[in-house]
Amino acid sequence: MSRSRLQSQVRSVSAKLRADFEAVAPVVREQTKEHCREVFARGFLRQYLPRRFAIGSGIAIDSTGRDSGRIDIAVVDG
Repeated sequence: MSRSRLQSQVRSVSAKLRADFEAVAPVVREQTKEHCREVFARGFLRQYLPRRFAIGSGIAIDSTGRDSGRIDIAVVDG
C-alpha cells in the first residue's frame, strides 16, 4: 500500500470517528455522552485489532495492590 493511500485511509477513518464523537456533543448528560464515545472508540478498535485482543473497561492493579481507578477502555492480549 502506498503512503498516500494509507494517509488517505487514516484521514477517512479519523473523520468518521470524529463525526461519531461530535454527533453526541448536544447530549446534555455527561455520563451518557462519555458512554456513547466509549462505545464508538471500542467499535473503532474492534475493527482494527486482531480478534485475540479483548476490549473492555476495568481497574488495573499494580504489584503493590494499588489500583488505577476506572479505566474507560482497556485492551488486553488474551
